[in-house]
Amino acid sequence: MPNALLATPLSTAPFHFPKLTARQCQLWTMLARGDSNQAMARNLGLSIKWVDCAVGLLYGALSIDTADRSQNPRVCAVLLYIQFQADRSGNQRAVQNLI
Repeated sequence: MPNALLATPLSTAPFHFPKLTARQCQLWTMLARGDSNQAMARNLGLSIKWVDCAVGLLYGALSIDTADRSQNPRVCAVLLYIQFQADRSGNQRAVQNLI
């Protein structure tokens, strides 16, 4: 079931994160699938430097504190994605099984 949540792409910016652009939603989905920044750059035909910067901006748009060394921002972004997808699908049980 968790794989089904991760496979569902975001088609529009989530209402919880109104600052997200369509590209940020795309990057967030790829990040949640486990794609590295290098894989994202290759798949999108963009430079790794651009993706590195865009992922950093995505963290900011998701209100993830990258200065907090007690948490990994990438993991936080994935957990937010899973929670959002569960909220959208009404499948809270899948999220509870993950955490």
